[in-house]
Amino acid sequence: RWCAQGAAAWRSRAASARHKMLPMAPSPRAQRPGAPASATVARLQRRSSLRARRCPTTRRGAPLLVQAAAKPDSPGMNYRYIYCHGLYSSPESFLTRIFEESLKSCSVCVAVPDLRAPTGSTAKMTLTDAIAAIGRADDLQKKQLEEEAEETAATATTATTSMENVQSPTTDAASDAGSLPTSGAPPLRLVGSSIGALAAAFYAEQNRGAVDRLFLMSPVFGLKERLELNVGGERGMREWQEKGEADMLGQTLGYQFYEDAAQYPTFPFVQCPTYVVHGHQDLLADYELALAFVRAASVNMRPKGMSSEPAEARRLLELDDTHTLDMSLPMVERKLLDYMDLVQNTLLDD
Repeated sequence: RWCAQGAAAWRSRAASARHKMLPMAPSPRAQRPGAPASATVARLQRRSSLRARRCPTTRRGAPLLVQAAAKPDSPGMNYRYIYCHGLYSSPESFLTRIFEESLKSCSVCVAVPDLRAPTGSTAKMTLTDAIAAIGRADDLQKKQLEEEAEETAATATTATTSMENVQSPTTDAASDAGSLPTSGAPPLRLVGSSIGALAAAFYAEQNRGAVDRLFLMSPVFGLKERLELNVGGERGMREWQEKGEADMLGQTLGYQFYEDAAQYPTFPFVQCPTYVVHGHQDLLADYELALAFVRAASVNMRPKGMSSEPAEARRLLELDDTHTLDMSLPMVERKLLDYMDLVQNTLLDD
């Protein structure tokens, strides 16, 4: 009996909710004094849409596909994006897929290079190779976009010449020519994790003005010192040098990786705006170095020997998480889209 009464009450509430979702017709009492009828209709339509948004179900109770907040002209869509994976990751890894799909859902151009190229293995890779891989992906992305722009311009020109201009051919042709897409790729933004974040920062330093913005997750600043610590101190360094390679957390690293890392400073000097995400429980990257990097945006807070040139603002998101940020991925994903001024345009199942 109680089950039957509960089911009846649930059906009653569902019917009431569906009734409230239906668009309401304007009534004389709903009109404000002196307000035109069109304004009243628009106000009621907005109210109806808000009710439907609060209760995203169809009449039969099936889930309703709700579109994300519409921002078709969000500023972040006017840029290119490259995601740089970490040392213990790859272009096919779970973390890479998450951020790649998140960016692609915003209808932007995304590239994910393999930072282990050209060998495809961590045993022979170096930080310099990772930076070079970002550069190759940047050049390839620009070339592809320029070719697409040229094809679009050629197609538009052919269509314009074949059309019969009835009113003013000269004026129409000029306006069509002015609306053709211009050649040249949009500016670049980099997203990186771990070693990929460090490589992205050094690429931005080496190509000043080419990178518009950085989003760095668990960047391994002071790479040389971190390698010495993680391999086991002086004894581990001697064994690494003698054997030519070392096992570090399940990955085989050649000694050339350490020799190459020793050529780089603790911090890259980055002038573009930068957002850093770091966990307090990170055992692979030093949180204090990330904090010092963010503070170095101010000339007065920089270590001795660092450039005194001005730099854009830097932000730091501190999380109670590990190096991979597994427990905070949804928050990090939202922060990424917000910082890049992006809005997902896909239909999401509520």
